[in-house]
Amino acid sequence: MKKICILLILTLFSTSASASLIGFGPADIYTSNKETIKISQATLINGGDTPKYGVFTVMKPYSNNKTFEPVPNEMIHCRVTCKTCGWKGQRYEAIPGYQYGDPLIGECPHCHSNQLVFYEPIPRDELRFISLKGSKNFHLQKIGDHTWRTVEKIQPRGTCSIDVLYDATHSYIKENENKHWELHIRGTLQEDIDKPMGMMGGVIIKLFIDFKFPLHISAPHKVKKGTNFTVKVVYGPPDKSWTKIPTNVEVTFNGETKPLNEKGTVVFRMPETRFDYEYELTATGENYLSDTITIASGIPKTTGLSIPILPAIYFLITIIIIFIISVVVWRIKKPWYQ
Repeated sequence: MKKICILLILTLFSTSASASLIGFGPADIYTSNKETIKISQATLINGGDTPKYGVFTVMKPYSNNKTFEPVPNEMIHCRVTCKTCGWKGQRYEAIPGYQYGDPLIGECPHCHSNQLVFYEPIPRDELRFISLKGSKNFHLQKIGDHTWRTVEKIQPRGTCSIDVLYDATHSYIKENENKHWELHIRGTLQEDIDKPMGMMGGVIIKLFIDFKFPLHISAPHKVKKGTNFTVKVVYGPPDKSWTKIPTNVEVTFNGETKPLNEKGTVVFRMPETRFDYEYELTATGENYLSDTITIASGIPKTTGLSIPILPAIYFLITIIIIFIISVVVWRIKKPWYQ
């Protein structure tokens, strides 16, 4: 909570003849899609002396709501981050003279690295899956297109927390791989809900969403103690309709962490213990959603036969042949007219 308060932006704006103090933050939020739809949280402060309703709007980054084209003169301000030194800036800083439509090729003005991440306004297809929800003691009511208002008033010097939701269930498509989106949310206060809001001011926070595909681990459910076993990791949509081998992924088992090889596999050894235990195995990577499974030590289950699979097949074939021969001999010895 202290970190959030430090990041809150305080600003003055006029809604009537008097001015009210409002805070909304943190100013910048870096997040991603997650297994749960909650991707972040923000806090609105009523710094005035009158109880007021909180109003929140997910802003549309378009110049035309029919064509859904981005605002050209705003594109120069889209966020850019440097993977090498962590610098955060805007497009015109990474690409001097940048105009909307220019190739996104630049360098970090701090360390001169070209390992940059360029964020783009969240597309129309993904904006529809963004919503807000009241947190703790507050509830939100939708009052317009991408706009919500608190059901309860925020008391003077009080705060209201909201959850930012992103339901990415339908977003795991190949086109979204390695995408980075920027989203703006405005928070403001309203004293009288019977009057039209009009052109109310407020404070804007920025969300930067890195779209990530989940990792998928393949490994034995049970491994004999003191033996090696192989783990394979791929990434792709939750339904695994397609998968690829990830890069820069590490796997942790029993306190040991190893990187995946170029084939997407890694080998671990099951500890030798007196009793059987369960161990967590986790695959993580900066560009992916992590995956965790449980592996138990012990004797793996067999196919139900006490003989290997190939000899079992040969045994079955032999039984079938013997049965066929027996039927043929029986039919030969027995008259056909009976």
